[in-house]
Amino acid sequence: FKEKNPSAKASKWEMEDNQYVAIFKEDKAMAKSYFTSSGEWIKTMIEVEKEDLPTNILRHVKKTYPSYSDIDNIYFLKQAEEKDSYIIDVIVQSHNIISTIKYIFYLSTNMLIFLFKKT
Repeated sequence: FKEKNPSAKASKWEMEDNQYVAIFKEDKAMAKSYFTSSGEWIKTMIEVEKEDLPTNILRHVKKTYPSYSDIDNIYFLKQAEEKDSYIIDVIVQSHNIISTIKYIFYLSTNMLIFLFKKT
């Protein structure tokens, strides 16, 4: 844990899907780091406020879903052997049906690459 997060102090440890999870603060945001039972780092998820999302993600959401009602569950994801990414849930109401669409945006040379959506 200290190797990946040298200035952080885990406030709590949990087990989640057979993985050890350290819960801590990254700057002022809540974060979770996941590790295997042998201590290998898997990923770190850092909560992000809507106003801190890159503007090109917000533009994409507004253009694709002009009637979206909210963006929720926003995380910056660092993952072993993967590019850094943002994960967001976009909440859209259509004909009295509310759908949550999960987006992952990979960061690559200052460009966002839309990867997939899941409803």
